[in-house]
Amino acid sequence: MPHRGVVKELKETTKLRICYDASSKANNEMSLNNCLDCSPNLNPDLLKIILKFGFYPIAFCAEFQGEFLEVGIVEETHKFLQTLWGEEEGTNLTLDDHAVRIFPTQRVPFWYKKTCSVLNELQVDGLINGSYSIEEAALISQEASSILSAASGNMRQWTTNSLSLFEMWRENDLECRQSSSDFDIPLKDSELIWDNKSDTLKVAFNLLQQLSDKITTKGVALSACGVPSDPLDILTPFTVRIQLLIQQLRENGFTWDEPLPPDKEFKEWPHELTFVQDVVVPHLHISVMKTELLEVDKSSGARYKVYGSVANFRMKHPNDVKTCFIVSKSRLAPLITVTLPRLELLGAVTSARLCIYLKRTFPLIKETSILFWSDSQIVSGQECFNTMETLCPN
Repeated sequence: MPHRGVVKELKETTKLRICYDASSKANNEMSLNNCLDCSPNLNPDLLKIILKFGFYPIAFCAEFQGEFLEVGIVEETHKFLQTLWGEEEGTNLTLDDHAVRIFPTQRVPFWYKKTCSVLNELQVDGLINGSYSIEEAALISQEASSILSAASGNMRQWTTNSLSLFEMWRENDLECRQSSSDFDIPLKDSELIWDNKSDTLKVAFNLLQQLSDKITTKGVALSACGVPSDPLDILTPFTVRIQLLIQQLRENGFTWDEPLPPDKEFKEWPHELTFVQDVVVPHLHISVMKTELLEVDKSSGARYKVYGSVANFRMKHPNDVKTCFIVSKSRLAPLITVTLPRLELLGAVTSARLCIYLKRTFPLIKETSILFWSDSQIVSGQECFNTMETLCPN
């Protein structure tokens, strides 16, 4: 099987990882993935993990060292998985047997994926969690380390926004790291960066900055559109613009390698990265004792090309009211002509679906505390209820 190195500059430990192409095959032959049964997808929802991570006052994360390299293979089958190894210039070639599974294939060990499903905060090889108290956080981290140590595993790079919890980790000899202005902490499987010193989240634009000066064709523009991994849709007003520009290219019949038109919009978008990369979202810090005073405000809206919804927490205090961003979702309007009233209703449907998702994520929130807002009389009027029954199935 061909293989290549996958480099992740944001990681502090394993920056380079070997990735095998288990779908490659010779002519009229089968690939390794063709010979394996596909495992059920038991991975937890990444968006739900990040939302719950931001909900807790005490947040922490850690890394499972060598997670995929800890799963062994039955000794009798070592001969079926070998690596051609040699020195410089291809001398002294040898065939070495693999004693552990390779990464990635479509079959993942069941008990590992079942563990991810039960824990609900373990995403691939990263633990993203939180708690309402320092004592609870210390207990979770200590138990996680003990369980993995018993299985010859190691949880490392423990990080938190609590200085007291950090000191408890050091006393218990956990491998942890303190906040530093020299680096930020990437959350697993996303481009979100957690600055545990200021306790804020932002989107990493390292790869997008490398492409900013190379966006000259439709193909590169599509690559740039998919680079910002933004599960919370923090930067929707920015990222939706490149999606609209790509939609415009499709309408005008541009091919994959055809140069972009010399329009002002295509030139301005990459140069705005300098300003957008400074956008941060603060940690929610919602105490379990204050959920009675908590409201979820959801607003939906639409224009002729985009519709969507945004959710915010609203906390009532004796002297003031504080709000905090939760998540947003947006969609492009279809290429076929759709009336604005229908787009407003689609925005309301998006808002309702997002409400159901948040209610499952945060069971402590009461349904009476969820408020819907819209500036459209079509959505707020009586005719909305008569239209939804036909609109939603279609």
